[in-house]
Formats: sequence, structure tokens, C-alpha cells
Amino acid sequence: MTLRNSILDAQEAAIQLFQTQVGGTSPADFAITGTAVGASGASRHFPYPRTENWQKAIGAHWIWLSSDIHVRGTGPLFQFGMFFTLHAEDRYNFNPGSMDIATGAPDSLNGELEVSGLAQQYMNYSTLTRHITWNGLSTGSYDATGSPDRRVRQPSDNRRLRTRL
Repeated sequence: MTLRNSILDAQEAAIQLFQTQVGGTSPADFAITGTAVGASGASRHFPYPRTENWQKAIGAHWIWLSSDIHVRGTGPLFQFGMFFTLHAEDRYNFNPGSMDIATGAPDSLNGELEVSGLAQQYMNYSTLTRHITWNGLSTGSYDATGSPDRRVRQPSDNRRLRTRL
């Protein structure tokens, strides 16, 4: 859901900037970068992770988008090409006043591990890139390349005993 909504947001921004700032004539090449958005319970388009694994792994985090856009053709059937990057950032830490959704254990309990030196907070950074193409001045329909159609490695491929039990 987050990737799909990110691509749609980038498409909408590309079309809007093409029409208003670039002049709406082809060919055109320009770049866009968005502001950071919190992926949390407050966002309908970029929600808090649904599964327990992702809640524990990343929880609430920040994302932002950047793209290089190339427009060719003539209106109204402009041909858009977009090198899209989704950037993500998260700090793994314990938040006083918060708790684990699945178990209800307060973060302050695990925070004691950090105070004692047995745990340490750290930053995670990630990027995901795609090449997106579409025709016309509307969003919702696009072709994406840069990723396999399905995951190469599936969770069932994990050979750790505790995962397989």
C-alpha cells in the first residue's frame, strides 16, 4: 500500500509541476523531491505497519520521495518516464509511554536494557527505486520496472529453526 500510494503521489506531483511550472510542453526534464511524511497511525495513505513482524521491525517511520521526470510526445498523450526513489528512515529505540501492540509490554521495560548498556538505539536508512512510465495527464495507470514480479526469497525459505517451528 505504501509503495503504491507513493507512486501515485509522485505521478500527481509530476503532472502538476509539468502543467504549472514547466509549461506543459514536451519535451521536458525536471526533478522533484517531497517533504518527509510519517508512516504512522495518523496517515491513511501511509499507515502504521499491519503485521506484528513489521510493527516490531520498523514501527512508525519516515518516508520521502524523489524523482527525475522525463516527458516526451505531444498533448494530450504525453509520455512520462520517472526514475522514482522512495527514501525511508527509522530509529530503532524504546519510546517511554509506548507499548508493544501484540503483547502490551511497555517500551519502558525494554528501555531498561538500553540504560544498562545491553541494548542500543540505532538508525536505519533505506531506498527503493523504480522506473515508472505512463501516458497522458492522469494518475492511476502505470508500468513499473526495477523489481521482480515476486520476491526471490520467501519467508518459508528461512532455515532458522525458531522461524520454522
